[in-house]
Amino acid sequence: MNKSKTNSVSRSSQSIKKKRNLILDVNAPKRPSGAYIIYATKGYKDFVSTHPEIKDKSKIMTAMAEHWKNMSDEEKKPYTDVAQANRNEYEKRLQEYKQTDVYRNFIENKKQMQKKAQSNKKQNKQSIDDNPEPVVSTRDGEISVFSQEFIEHNKKRQGYLQRIRREIADIDEEESLIRKNIERLQSKYGDLHVSNRADDHSSKMNEKILSRWRGLVINALEGAKLLDSLHLNKESSVDDLIKSLEEASKKPNDQIKNCLNAIHFG
Repeated sequence: MNKSKTNSVSRSSQSIKKKRNLILDVNAPKRPSGAYIIYATKGYKDFVSTHPEIKDKSKIMTAMAEHWKNMSDEEKKPYTDVAQANRNEYEKRLQEYKQTDVYRNFIENKKQMQKKAQSNKKQNKQSIDDNPEPVVSTRDGEISVFSQEFIEHNKKRQGYLQRIRREIADIDEEESLIRKNIERLQSKYGDLHVSNRADDHSSKMNEKILSRWRGLVINALEGAKLLDSLHLNKESSVDDLIKSLEEASKKPNDQIKNCLNAIHFG
């Protein structure tokens, strides 16, 4: 068996176990995104619009990663500056959090869980020592952990896990972009709602003014006994009233002019 391959499998297996046993503090401040994630999130829409030939989302992310890799430090600066500012704020909040009782309780619980895990590890080691030929169960039966077959089995599983991790990373990126789009849409909806309310209010005010103007003119014309001569009545609409007055204004009639001049909107 190739010794370097065996060491590589061993290191990969230890890395997976370490991540599996990682104890997370759900109350701690969330670690900020790096400069590349900020670039990918903010620049996704523009990148897609300038590269319409790329349709597949995974290929878009790959192309953006390559573009980021070839960007100069000056081009990356707007994103690295934001990432550093977020990082500084995160460190400040983290230090404040570490002074709380919640953090101290987490550390105490973490120590207890690690102690328990260490105890279980010793028990497992003792079990292995009692069985010089440990085996694992697979769909094809049991395999000795010291065999080449077990190494090949692990390679297949690691390949599968790597694909799953890549898919999860793609989903996380898409989720982040979707959240950003939702926030933008919510902001636009709020602005539109305020604008619509203002338009509704303005429309109602205009309707009130027109109604008042119509009432004043109809009453004035009725008092001057001009409704019939203008072919109007008390139920005539604003449009009918305007049309009749426009036609009357084209004819010399001092009585109508004096009547209209006497109308005030005070």
